[in-house]
Amino acid sequence: MILPYFPIFAVDVLGSLGMILFAMLALQNAIKLKKRDPDNVIFLYLLWICWGFTVFAFSRALGHVVRQLMVIYGHSQLWASISPYSGTINTVSFLLMGILTLFFNQNWKINIKILESNRALEETHKTLEETHSQLVRLNQTLEQKVAERTEIIMKNINEKKEMEQQIAQADKLAALGELAAGVAHEINNPLGIILGYTQLMLKDKSIENSDFYEDLKVIEKHVKNCKSVVSDMLAFSRKGSVKQGVVNLNYVVNDVVKFLHNHSDFKNIDMTLELYSEGICSIGACNVVGNEQELRQVVVNLLINACHAVEKKGKIHLKTALIDVEIGENAEIRCKDAEIWVQDNGKGISPENLSRIFEPFFTTKPVGQGTGLGLSVSYGIVKKHGGRIEVKSRENEGALFKVILPCASSSVSLQEESLDSSYEKSV
Repeated sequence: MILPYFPIFAVDVLGSLGMILFAMLALQNAIKLKKRDPDNVIFLYLLWICWGFTVFAFSRALGHVVRQLMVIYGHSQLWASISPYSGTINTVSFLLMGILTLFFNQNWKINIKILESNRALEETHKTLEETHSQLVRLNQTLEQKVAERTEIIMKNINEKKEMEQQIAQADKLAALGELAAGVAHEINNPLGIILGYTQLMLKDKSIENSDFYEDLKVIEKHVKNCKSVVSDMLAFSRKGSVKQGVVNLNYVVNDVVKFLHNHSDFKNIDMTLELYSEGICSIGACNVVGNEQELRQVVVNLLINACHAVEKKGKIHLKTALIDVEIGENAEIRCKDAEIWVQDNGKGISPENLSRIFEPFFTTKPVGQGTGLGLSVSYGIVKKHGGRIEVKSRENEGALFKVILPCASSSVSLQEESLDSSYEKSV
């Protein structure tokens, strides 16, 4: 090798090796970028270009190195025959990179159009969603209006049917009440005769020390108890007036409890009574306008249902209360509504039956224990008095019935006298 030719040889060989090195580094970075984001079109294009440059670098560099070696060793003619192939590889490499660039350009334009179409579709989708939401709201509004108008029509029909049923039921109950009163009257007469003869025999001094004196005392005691029960039944079943008047719920509830206390079904029931009392006032504060006999019937029906629910051996709690109570400047109690609570710890009402308990003739009791009229009649009476009945229940935990009635007046004086000794807190 001629010494002046050495720099040209060194630059040509080293430059070729450097081109291969830089091409491979570029290809390595392009591969990393493509792995990081496989869906990125630009990274894919860079990878293709780097592959083209790498092929070109190897072809170009190897061609230069081979040419220099052949020149040094005197084989220039051999290189002349090989060089067209090296040039062809270089040309093909550049041609492929050009084709890739043109293909990427077209692909990029198509991709831009696809992105624009996707944005247009998203905007159209949003518009359709907004339109759908508006249609749903309009449909809900339309359904609500239809439901409201249908409910009004159905309400009028149901009220008419309910009124007709209540009238028929009231007639049946009135006939039963008269029958009960007649039976009680017929029983009361022989009881009076038995009691009279027994007391006449007890007045005879000659039998005070006899063996059957105590037997007569037992007869007298039980006959008196029977007469007391029959008297209460006569007083309770006596046909009431249809006239409306001021009724004190404390007196009504207390009298019903006293009446049912002697009934055999309530003997094993722990029945407690909590009557409303505000200071010294406990009478006027629970006044409502209505028919006393009908309100008694409501309380009796609720207590009988509670008795059946606890299976004649549980607990029943009765309570009277006021809603929205205010005490005015002149020592007056102002209230909105009065309440009667009847709560038991029985088996409760199942959710599927809770909405049907006020339907006439609907009952879950065994045959012979109920007709399904008690709650429906009570509901009609309370509604006629301008009130309502609320029910809360859980299966196997018991039920709570609230009878809510408008108070007789907006204010009640605290100076009214309190209840007499007949008011008991528990029975």
